[in-house]
Amino acid sequence: MKKIFVCLMSALIMLGAGGQSRIEAASRNVKIRTIACGSGDATLIQYTEKSKTYNVLIDGGYAGPYVRDNQKYGTTGTDAYLNDPENPQEWSARIRAINDNTDGYYDKVKAAFANDGTSDVIKYLRKAGLKKGATIDYVINTHPHKDHVGGLLAVAAQYKVKNFILWGTGSYGTCTYTIFRKMVNDQSEPGASLADSAKGKVHVSVPAATGKHPYNIELPDGTSVQAEEGQRVRLSVSHVHQNYKFLAFGVSYITGTGDDKKVMTCMTDEKNTFTMPAHDVNVQATFRTLTSKKSKKIAKSGRVSLRGYKFRLGKNGPVFKQLADTSMKFRNSLYHKTTNNKNNAWFNNQSLAFRMTYAGRSMITVGDLQRAGLQDLINDYGSGLSSDIYKVVHHGHVNRDGGAKGHAGSYEFIKRVDPVISLCSSGGKDPYALGEATREDLRYSDIYATQLYTDRAKERGNIVMTISPSGTITSKDKPSYKRTFDLTMDPGHDIAHTRNEKVGYIKTDKTVTLTASCGYTGKTKISWKAVDREDDTNKKTGTKAFKTKDWEKGSRVTVDESFDGVIYFRYKDSLGKTYVRKSEGITLGTGEEDKGKDKDKSKSKTKTGQASAPEVKGLKGKGVGFTAKSKKHRKKDGKIRGFSWRYSTNKDMKKARTRVTGLDKNTYSVKGLKKGKTYYVQVRYYYEDDARKKQYGDWSGIVKVKAS
Repeated sequence: MKKIFVCLMSALIMLGAGGQSRIEAASRNVKIRTIACGSGDATLIQYTEKSKTYNVLIDGGYAGPYVRDNQKYGTTGTDAYLNDPENPQEWSARIRAINDNTDGYYDKVKAAFANDGTSDVIKYLRKAGLKKGATIDYVINTHPHKDHVGGLLAVAAQYKVKNFILWGTGSYGTCTYTIFRKMVNDQSEPGASLADSAKGKVHVSVPAATGKHPYNIELPDGTSVQAEEGQRVRLSVSHVHQNYKFLAFGVSYITGTGDDKKVMTCMTDEKNTFTMPAHDVNVQATFRTLTSKKSKKIAKSGRVSLRGYKFRLGKNGPVFKQLADTSMKFRNSLYHKTTNNKNNAWFNNQSLAFRMTYAGRSMITVGDLQRAGLQDLINDYGSGLSSDIYKVVHHGHVNRDGGAKGHAGSYEFIKRVDPVISLCSSGGKDPYALGEATREDLRYSDIYATQLYTDRAKERGNIVMTISPSGTITSKDKPSYKRTFDLTMDPGHDIAHTRNEKVGYIKTDKTVTLTASCGYTGKTKISWKAVDREDDTNKKTGTKAFKTKDWEKGSRVTVDESFDGVIYFRYKDSLGKTYVRKSEGITLGTGEEDKGKDKDKSKSKTKTGQASAPEVKGLKGKGVGFTAKSKKHRKKDGKIRGFSWRYSTNKDMKKARTRVTGLDKNTYSVKGLKKGKTYYVQVRYYYEDDARKKQYGDWSGIVKVKAS
């Protein structure tokens, strides 16, 4: 018997195929493939071990045009049974006809999907080497909206699926989802009902009739019972095999037509009761298949935890763990309505959620959860949600129940995940997908999108990420939006943060503090290096010129009165990748911003004068290097002399290293040099004027010394 896992949260779909893929996956590499399917959602995850490729598919996008465009492809009548009739009675009759296969309606639809090669997911699976009839290890549907489940109908009709992980609420009474559930059941036990004797028989308890107009309660096995409006109906289930766990009942009906059409739905309360509306309703019971180990546990204890279900691909492959049962949070909610997809929060908030881990790396996917569902995950897991890769929730939408900071579902949720990479399945015709607000919340990650609204004429295509057994994450695709490195100054001032461009200088008469950030939780490690203005001339400075030991740990730097230069910041993310940025120049003084070039000249026009050649000698056993000393005195007006030094291995002082030791500091020592090598040393004086601006003199004569 095939296994059907029915979960109550967001999920990943895993497909496993015997044989090698045409899209070759290196041994033990994990490939995460975000499939371009318009405004739908589908992700294929592959893992290869010992020549066998396992595959994970998260949802299936929309159904293909072969089925939708019945005039063009000759499947007249098929598409009609994917859509819900405007009339509630017709809808109820159609659901019954699909379940009962009246006049072969279900067989027609299934045959159409069995021949469909037009959906984006089916085309990608073919490209991945999964031919029609191949075996798939896992198929997971996060929730039943058409942009997630539509393409799975063709998958269920064309592939032998070992395990299904399904959205747990059976109350979504659309024709598309009803057909999909029936296809899933066909793979499990051909010809059996979703509520056959093995999985349980649904019973209905209705109060005595009072003479009011009765309405039908359509049951999963095709039978019906009548109840009057306002009566409290109790449901129960019996004859459940120990390999199955009953979860909940779902009730749904349709009211209104056209723009007023509404799909009304709820789950029964804790006592499995609901109030009968003035409409025919459809009831579905949700079960979950248990593993043999859990079957024994439930047989002994009578209960089993629905949280923490997990599975692994292969022997050493990625592990997928189900997160909290988000939909159980809504069991007591009564008839939530969806009007022409304008209010789908209730369905979205019951999406399945999974977190994948492999080689020290992690990925989280949460379907279309909105703020309420995401808040449940925050409450249950907190910092445990932190992941390197984030499959952006709800196609990057600013969700309609998200509130002021509800971008991409929940700003607070993004802060907990704190991703380095964000993957977004977005359609180019949707201006809300990956909009400016969403990008702002995701700014600390590299954002990859299948298509952009601003570039809707061009389909960007599938996105592939590779996780190696050593934990390295790579991609041949370029991010749609690169991560942001923030830099702020206190007291407040707009300050540039560049890769290595020439910078202007900000003059300030106050001590200032610079704070760098890239991330919400501190996973990105930050260090800094202060460089004087005269030193910041080599474009390689801050990247290749600095050694690891040159960097100071920390993201905050306070600039004192002796500083005249720039601050370099180095960011090392959780994946081990390093980025270097430098601040705009800062000089302690007064006045407006100075955009001039470096003012340090070999010939000074100030009255500071030329320094005398310094006294230089080797360190002699105190470390390989040298120490230098200059004369120390004050000007006649009492101003204190400052000292600036430079040394090089070239007589012409090319590529010299420079250091300002500060006011009244007339000695300078350098360690870590090459023993016996000759170095050339110079010093120059400076004084600070009334505006605390450094006034440099000329460089002294050159003194050479051998490092010892």
